[in-house]
Amino acid sequence: MNRRTVGALGALATGVTLALVAANAHASPLPEFPAAPGAHATGDPPGSTDDPQGIVGGKPAAEGAYPWMSHLAVQTAGGTFVCGGSLISPDIILTAAHCLEGATKVTASIGKVRFKDGVQRTGTKFKAGPGPEKGDWAVIRLDSEYKAPAFAALPADAGKDKEPKFMVMGWGATSEGGKTSETLMQVEVPLVPDSKCGPAARVEVCAGDLEKGGKDTCQGDSGGPLAVRSGSKWVLVGVTSWGKGCAKPNEPGHYAQLSALLGPVKAAIKELGGVAPAEEGDSPAGA
Repeated sequence: MNRRTVGALGALATGVTLALVAANAHASPLPEFPAAPGAHATGDPPGSTDDPQGIVGGKPAAEGAYPWMSHLAVQTAGGTFVCGGSLISPDIILTAAHCLEGATKVTASIGKVRFKDGVQRTGTKFKAGPGPEKGDWAVIRLDSEYKAPAFAALPADAGKDKEPKFMVMGWGATSEGGKTSETLMQVEVPLVPDSKCGPAARVEVCAGDLEKGGKDTCQGDSGGPLAVRSGSKWVLVGVTSWGKGCAKPNEPGHYAQLSALLGPVKAAIKELGGVAPAEEGDSPAGA
């Protein structure tokens, strides 16, 4: 399995709060961090060789288009690795469980196309799901709030899961095995039927061009959003998890299906004492 993080991470912390105490390795200007190896930095399912991946076949995002998009520098004993995340309330970022394997501290750069220019916050408390193919989600409680111009919304139900196209974005590699990007990239990817998604389709959404390939998330994009526009808001349908390589024909990207995971995600946020996120159409408390 190739996870879509950049770098090497340790074991998953399933449903456990992690109190993190470590130095912040994400000072500005930031060095280039590797993508964390795990699930979709881009990767295969658990059990395969980890080969992390970023946005392939996309274009730069416009400044201000995604004020909730977050670049994550995940510090571990083995180094600092890159993932993506979505700010869903003033003090909660949603990302992938495999992004927090072995994490000791996370520094988020939020809201700017060039992540080095983003608003920085640190996270010291996490809760995570079981990981790729089982529920690859995690939430980070930020040490201080950031009241962004807008937050990404959780889905109210499964109604958006079958949209024909989704938007994915991140600072990951723009080609398999390539370097990560300093500029936020985005690309639209089509829905892949559950029959082509594999045995984990009950907790995953798959997306990508099966016939041609060419558009996908890749190394460093793990934890980022699979999203659809709904009125003035972006609704999160999935969390970037894993894939076999990047943008290959017949190898879609795999994303944790949030509509199937809302219960544990909301429970984790409550346990962390975070500000409750909005669902479709609502504004998070504190926005």
